[in-house]
Amino acid sequence: MSGSQTSGIPAVAAAVGYNAETFGPNVSVGSNWQKFSFYGVNPATVNVTQNSDGSVTINPGGDNYGGQLSTASVDPTAGSFQGIAFGGGGYFQATMSFNGPASFWANDIETMNGVSEGRGPNQWPGQPTGYGNWIEADMAEFDSPGVYGVGIHNWYGSVGSGNDTNTGPISGSPVYPAGADFTNPNTYGFLWVPATATTQGYAKFFFNGVQVGNTITWNQYNPSAGPAPSLSNGTAFSVMDSLHLALILGTGASSSVHVYSVAVWQKSAANDISTLGQGTGAPPPPPSADDTVVLAGSTAAITDAGGNQWTITNGGQVAVNGVTDTTTGRVIELAYVNGTVWQENADKLWWGKTSPTAAWSPGTGTATSPLPAQPSANDTVVLAGSTAAITDASGNQWTITSSGQVAVNGTPDTTTGRVIELAYVNGTVWQENADKLWWGKTSPTAAWSPGAGTPTSPLPPPVATLKLYMNE
Repeated sequence: MSGSQTSGIPAVAAAVGYNAETFGPNVSVGSNWQKFSFYGVNPATVNVTQNSDGSVTINPGGDNYGGQLSTASVDPTAGSFQGIAFGGGGYFQATMSFNGPASFWANDIETMNGVSEGRGPNQWPGQPTGYGNWIEADMAEFDSPGVYGVGIHNWYGSVGSGNDTNTGPISGSPVYPAGADFTNPNTYGFLWVPATATTQGYAKFFFNGVQVGNTITWNQYNPSAGPAPSLSNGTAFSVMDSLHLALILGTGASSSVHVYSVAVWQKSAANDISTLGQGTGAPPPPPSADDTVVLAGSTAAITDAGGNQWTITNGGQVAVNGVTDTTTGRVIELAYVNGTVWQENADKLWWGKTSPTAAWSPGTGTATSPLPAQPSANDTVVLAGSTAAITDASGNQWTITSSGQVAVNGTPDTTTGRVIELAYVNGTVWQENADKLWWGKTSPTAAWSPGAGTPTSPLPPPVATLKLYMNE
């Protein structure tokens, strides 16, 4: 994937001072996301699956025109809604995969809720009652498979009139990112920067952190300006700066969309309208237990302290929140040790990092596993001529060299010789020499004991086998 992030903040958001993550990234149906209930849609007909890794699969059902989940829902109390709608600008980013129609878009809550409650769209000041001025922002719209549309619609007049000034002539949509495979997880972004008295407002669209299509601009919103919104004089889309966008996710009538995460970055949440209280994202799942391991071929995930989900793809790469890390390959194992996520590749080399945006370290990998060593089973035996090792409780490796000496972690113990056997008994490593004498110790720095050795084996005696013969 292209693009970059700074301390977890997308570079495009950081560049305009949108450093506060005010929503997400988790997608939790019934918490920070609701089944779509506006414009008369029955939420009971919406078919979504909450997956164990925190992602969501949106299946056909509900309206089937791209609205199955929203950050807001209709409230029975007139003039109110449940959920959150975003005001004052922001950077909105969804990570999704699909092989058919899909959509990531937004409507202003003023119109969605007003129309749904029978009060009409966002009213255009100075115009007859019911004459509206409202916004639809299409951040990623795949009405047909593989056709990636972006744009903004400035609807006006009465609902159903079809009056629409849109970015079609100026957006550069549809867009065709080179090499894009929409069946894999990709990020789709929308940057909204409101106008001021001295600067134009603008919107940009992003695919994996790289802008697609053209930048859309407008002048500062003037409520007294009359219809119609115009591309030529900068009034089109300016009303968005006075509204609050509720995000919407959806699919078509015949295929599903997999949504891994949705996040919003803003200067602050001061201009948002929310009934969710502080922290509008669903609580992140608890981190995995220390020393958790995930092996290639498993669909299990490691959850870090930030709630990120780390998995191994079918292609042997690390994926974070469903997004493949293309710097990795031939991965056979993930491990979570003391807050660091480690990956091991087929060459038995390990790299670790503490966040998705950090670099894997060390640069060339290390052959030393970060996992605590598991001691050998009690009564384990290694005979001379074998390359096997005994592992003690501290992870030290005890072997017999080809010249018959004990070696600890590859370093020969020159006080030993003519060794024919090692044994691990009740936490002590024992060596036996060719004279059938035994010495033991519990750590590499301890002295072998007893001084003159003992002919008594520390190993339990073999179990006798009684054979009975029956006369026929």
